[in-house]
Amino acid sequence: LAAQIVGSRTGLDAARAIYDWVADNIRYVAVYQSLDDGMVSHSAPDVLHTGYGDCKDYVVLMQALLAARGIDAVPASVEWGTSYADPISWAPLFTNHRIIYLPAYHHFANPTDRHAGFDSLDPRLSGKLAVLATPEGQVLRTPKSTPAANLYRMQSTLTLSADGAIDGVGTYEMSPNVKAYARAIVSGASS
Repeated sequence: LAAQIVGSRTGLDAARAIYDWVADNIRYVAVYQSLDDGMVSHSAPDVLHTGYGDCKDYVVLMQALLAARGIDAVPASVEWGTSYADPISWAPLFTNHRIIYLPAYHHFANPTDRHAGFDSLDPRLSGKLAVLATPEGQVLRTPKSTPAANLYRMQSTLTLSADGAIDGVGTYEMSPNVKAYARAIVSGASS
């Protein structure tokens, strides 16, 4: 499957293709029947067979597909949210999400986020402690948010008619992080 997904691409281009495939073809569904279910990943073949999983399952599948193409990847536990303070002491419940880390490229990716591309991270994942699941354990930080990663430009043309009706067009140009955040907001809108 990995060879079929990446074709002749290698390196980050191959990783990007695998990320896109996982994000597009696996549905986010979390089924917990016990506390342990929330902590333990399903196997990559199980995730492929069912076509769904939670963040841990996305990472396990992506890690397996990357390994099939010779790309090392490590699960990273993070806190996905608005808490930016480092914990005083570490415990598994200080994290609520798993993403993937590609050590050769010092690159974090979040395949669970259907709105973000391989090259962007939700701002709520910026500058966070990431606990890597390596044999010796390692703690890194996800990339900090920068102005260049969070830019947008809006241009609009509006016409106000005599009867008070407004007609117009608005266009937006966005950096990848802003685009992911905007897509998440729009996808959750009721109209």
